[in-house]
Amino acid sequence: MENILQKKLEKKNLNEILIEANKLQNEGKALLAEELYLKILDNRHDHPDANHNLSVILIEQNRLKEAKKYIEELIKTNYPLPQYYITSSKFYEIVGDFNKAIKMVDIAISLSNDEERFKSYYLKGILLNKTKKTIEAHEYYERCLKTHPDNITILNTYGASLAANNKILESITIFQKINDLNPDFFDAHVNLGLAYQKIYKYSMALQCYNKALQINPDHYMLYINIGALYQSLRNSKKAIESYNKAKEINPDDPEAYNNIAIIYGESGDRDNAYKYYKKALDLKPFNPKVFRHVCLTKKLKINDPLVELMSKKISEESTDDDDKVEIAFGLGTLFESNERYNEAFNFFKIGNDLLRSKSGYNIKEVVKTAKSILNDYPLDINYKNQMPFSPIFIIGMPRSATTLVESIITNEPNIDSMGELPYISSMALQIKKDGIIGPSAAKKLKIDNIEILEKIYINQVQDTNPEVKSIFTDKMPYNFLHLGFIKTIFPKSKIIYTSRDSRDNCISIYNLKLYGKHLYSNNLKDLGKYYNLHIDMMKHWNKIYPDEIYNFKYEDFVKDPTNETRKLFNYLEIPYKEEYERFDLNNSNFRTASNFQVKEKLNNSSIGRWKNYKNHIEQLIDTLDKKSFIDLIK
Repeated sequence: MENILQKKLEKKNLNEILIEANKLQNEGKALLAEELYLKILDNRHDHPDANHNLSVILIEQNRLKEAKKYIEELIKTNYPLPQYYITSSKFYEIVGDFNKAIKMVDIAISLSNDEERFKSYYLKGILLNKTKKTIEAHEYYERCLKTHPDNITILNTYGASLAANNKILESITIFQKINDLNPDFFDAHVNLGLAYQKIYKYSMALQCYNKALQINPDHYMLYINIGALYQSLRNSKKAIESYNKAKEINPDDPEAYNNIAIIYGESGDRDNAYKYYKKALDLKPFNPKVFRHVCLTKKLKINDPLVELMSKKISEESTDDDDKVEIAFGLGTLFESNERYNEAFNFFKIGNDLLRSKSGYNIKEVVKTAKSILNDYPLDINYKNQMPFSPIFIIGMPRSATTLVESIITNEPNIDSMGELPYISSMALQIKKDGIIGPSAAKKLKIDNIEILEKIYINQVQDTNPEVKSIFTDKMPYNFLHLGFIKTIFPKSKIIYTSRDSRDNCISIYNLKLYGKHLYSNNLKDLGKYYNLHIDMMKHWNKIYPDEIYNFKYEDFVKDPTNETRKLFNYLEIPYKEEYERFDLNNSNFRTASNFQVKEKLNNSSIGRWKNYKNHIEQLIDTLDKKSFIDLIK
């Protein structure tokens, strides 16, 4: 080969060799093309085309260290061709240097004509997304769409970014447009399904997934998505069927095993949960989220090789912060189960501090919202329910026994367990934002509006479970904020408020990685303030709705479960049966952090838990002793 190339170089100039190399590259003969580009660069190291095209070959082959040399040489030439800088940008994106990647794409934008600039805009949008600058990213996607409004790739990327940033309705509009343009575009059906799934429109999500299956019946992640949907519907059988199908398609990916493990965990089956978590870890040993789940499932030994691996990784700078959070809460749980509480607290604090650094939480804004809600209710309206449904609302702080209560009362076969439904909160806050009848607030609601709100809520519940019984539980803890709204649209509804020792409750929250609305939980002082806020709210609601709220105290139940269960069902106006007391025999899956506890026989191990951490939580205890809004806003 060497002699042939040398002869060609002797007979042809570099431009002719470049043409031949390009031809070979386009024909997929990368090795032959590479040798020609190297010969050109031996003669002229700053040849821009040779540096660029060789870089493309090396990047495609994931030979990034070699590619770096030619990318840097290419940049030095300052040759004004946009494609050179687009390639350079993609290289720096792959190696994780997003600042350089953005710098390169900015040069490409400056060199591009109006017709070609959208390619650079699109790339910059992707880069801005990866650096969490989503608003700017969306601006660049929109610039692309001004000149290319029907470009399916751009539309899909934009829609996915909107969905990822909780602009679900906007993303749905985008995906529907893609489906109109090309009904066979697989990704749009999947993304539309994911969007519907996020807003609990499960039947519509399933329709989208079924359309995607018709296009590609062997797509691994599609079965993962379908499995997750059935998990949300608490259909464990179909969920496992979907995950097993995913395993058949890609047996070396741990996600399906992890998700099956979660299902067993939701049913309280520790042994099978651990078996599948272990399989997931066998496939991918460094999997921080699975590690945290394992620690919640099984008591590992301190010297377990997995523990040693995670202890090493959490201290390495190269470990991603999100992974560090998972490891920290996992190690905290591990050391707590081994009764090494000082070490446990240190890890819980690491995890919470990392979460807090990214949250931007402001307790004053929360208090302001709470006060505003209290001023809205009660309304001077005597509404009678129009639909034949009787939801039971279980409210309280997270980890206050809401899941326990749900497991007790859904032992009654005529009561459906619906878990934590987000609908009340979203409806109530939307009314405060822009009103259901224009720019008005709750005080301007009329009977007709309330009837509509009742129908909206029930329709959303039925969309989540089309076969829901007339009596069902909604155990979203934070509905304690919206009791006035609940009693307005469901005046005869049953309200069960759960509580436990404030110190036990708060430490249980702090020592668990919580999501979404739990931003207060990552700081002991804010946690105490939020707890006090909830106490003040419940005092207010109990004053407004005397004798309409059942107060369930966890410690009282542990002390005398039979009597407390009788009292609970008496409030629900349901004749007591002995089996109601055995909450641990409830066959329902509970998608909460308490799933194992409610599947085990009653014990008092969680009472006084805070004492294990009393030397670390002085700030929390001091805050809990202050119980007024005045203290909250200082």
